[in-house]
Amino acid sequence: MDKLVRDVHVERYYPAVLAPAKEFKAIANAVNPELNVLWQRAWQLFCNTFVYYLDETGAARWESMLKLKPKVSDDLAARQRRILAKINAQLPYTHRQLQAMLDATYGAGKTKVSIDYGDYALWLDALGSVLTRTPEMRTFCRAIVPANMSIGISNTQTLRLTLRGGGYIRVGKRVELRPSITFGPAEIPLNMASTGAIRKVAHIVIRSG
Repeated sequence: MDKLVRDVHVERYYPAVLAPAKEFKAIANAVNPELNVLWQRAWQLFCNTFVYYLDETGAARWESMLKLKPKVSDDLAARQRRILAKINAQLPYTHRQLQAMLDATYGAGKTKVSIDYGDYALWLDALGSVLTRTPEMRTFCRAIVPANMSIGISNTQTLRLTLRGGGYIRVGKRVELRPSITFGPAEIPLNMASTGAIRKVAHIVIRSG
């Protein structure tokens, strides 16, 4: 809203015959600052009818009418958001309207509304930057959400992890050697290859004929 600035000069309204008089110039110099102050106050009273243009006095008046109690740590912007949220907490409401109100109060994308209709539960998934305001969120939603629905607040995080798995292979071989004139080392195939850890167990039994 553009501020309407007015620089008051009462001497402009003097009759031409009186304007040059020193006495009336002195009166104008004394009255002009007072009228400028009155103009500033009148303008602020007008601005205090709009939530986004409230000053401390206007915010206190709205809070008194809406029965709101500001926190000691609240700045004027936080008080304005709370007043606006209270005004907008009117039925009927929709899922989209609630999400828009949360975005306006806590920041776009900071909270996400989901509803479990089967369990009559409403969930707010909040980012870590606004988790400290969860009691305020519950109070905010309780004035809007039906009384038969529970309100839950969650914080979902996506983690990217690398999972590694390992194993080993155990190979056992039983070789029986019997007396034979045809026996030779070539009859024992030992050329084996595998990925991973391989354990070879050779169990050799020599029996006499």
